[in-house]
Amino acid sequence: MLNMNYHCFSVIIMRRKREKPEEVARSYVKTKKDRDGFLVQQVPLKGRGVFASQKFEKGDFLLEYCGKLLTGEEGDILEQNISTGFRFFFKSKGQEFCIDASEEPSIGPTFGRLVNHGQKDELNVKLTVVDIEGTPALCLFALRDIQEGEELLYNYGVKQLPWLQQQSKVSINAAKNRKETESDKESGNGDETMDERDHADNIKPFQVSNKCFSTGNSNLQNTANITL
Repeated sequence: MLNMNYHCFSVIIMRRKREKPEEVARSYVKTKKDRDGFLVQQVPLKGRGVFASQKFEKGDFLLEYCGKLLTGEEGDILEQNISTGFRFFFKSKGQEFCIDASEEPSIGPTFGRLVNHGQKDELNVKLTVVDIEGTPALCLFALRDIQEGEELLYNYGVKQLPWLQQQSKVSINAAKNRKETESDKESGNGDETMDERDHADNIKPFQVSNKCFSTGNSNLQNTANITL
């Protein structure tokens, strides 16, 4: 009985000692380092993506979307010249800001800027503004438990993304091929013509390097309704 009570007491103490995710985020932002547990891999159509190399629990701090902190006006001026796909606009305490992560850093936090956009049913990460001694920072937290090997995905708040359009084309082409294959089988043409058609109708993946696309269209900037 004594051992059981001691065990329960130990579990309660351990739970109480777990740091709040926001405090963990502040700690990593101040150290200017990515936390362990992530790796970068190539993703079809998108370029690079970030994957978990260990399990994370719902609510855990994951990574910082790190870059130069600008005012919204400064970000708009840069966006009018060229849209890099790495500028994230947001609001904090009534002011508009922009994190410009266009330049890939050689040191410091690098993974956060490579996390890809996901569809509604794919999302496992959310982006939140965290106040760091009066300065806003964009931090990624786990929406749910994340298993080892999962790609991190969050909502950019942008509808027009090149690889989404390309995925749509691929889906339409696949449906077209299936329909034509069924028609060939009914007419007795078989798979031989299908092989030739595969080569003719093949759609090459949209070449997106690290989510970076230059369109000159400011509507493609990472604009999200994030407030603190």
